[in-house]
Amino acid sequence: AVTYCGPGRDAAHDLTGSEIRIGILVPMTGPRQAEGETLRRAAQMAVDDQNAASLPGPRITFVMRDENGPWGRASSEVVHLVFDDQAVALITSSEGDSAHLAEQVGNKIGVPIVTLSSDSTTTEINMPWIFRLGPTDAAQARAFARDIYQDRKLRRVVLLRQSDRDGRLGGEAFMKAAAELNAPSPVEVVLDFGKIVDIVATPDLARAQAVVVWTDAPTATRIAARLRDLRATVPVYVCRKAADNGSGAVSQPPCAACWSKGTAPWITASQ
Repeated sequence: AVTYCGPGRDAAHDLTGSEIRIGILVPMTGPRQAEGETLRRAAQMAVDDQNAASLPGPRITFVMRDENGPWGRASSEVVHLVFDDQAVALITSSEGDSAHLAEQVGNKIGVPIVTLSSDSTTTEINMPWIFRLGPTDAAQARAFARDIYQDRKLRRVVLLRQSDRDGRLGGEAFMKAAAELNAPSPVEVVLDFGKIVDIVATPDLARAQAVVVWTDAPTATRIAARLRDLRATVPVYVCRKAADNGSGAVSQPPCAACWSKGTAPWITASQ
């Protein structure tokens, strides 16, 4: 429902020159580096396809900056992308905090931003500079809840969520989706670094009929093997952010062979 109402719609504001740069803000270092590398490759494929189409107009390139680091670094990197790298538009990763920081800066300097974050609060006030792609937390939560409680008729569900902002918002969305279906309240386990090692020892998890994982990709990858050892046929639902690891460790779609071989299916909202 976002409509662009900002300046620069007339022909006098058309981009000029032989090259147009798009800035990409992704994790280039740290535990989410694999996600950043996946996005870099995807961006390169998209740029190559566009430039190979031989359409009239300037050539498109992209420049990257690292969002990983102390809180607030994304703000300074957005400024560098616009003023130092001369990017005319920005794309951010699935990290909600980075999306909000980029949104604040982008709104002040007037640069359009597309975010891959599932946090719907980035666009709920209809700022004319920011756009979001992909399902919201609420949409993912409703898809999981319908499959768990309506289609599979399961009742004992454990929600594993991270203690950060994205984990909290996603967890709240799933708890709400379960309540809307009058289902038993899921058992919520908040993960921090120290809890991941002993995750299988959680009594509620041992009795779970389904597990919902609302974390970032590195955390989901670390607990993947432990969840597979839990019980062969327990379905595991992973949010989009958890599946964006680029390694395929937790994003393989379920199939009949998975069930027959006794391997727990990993299910994302897109499936």
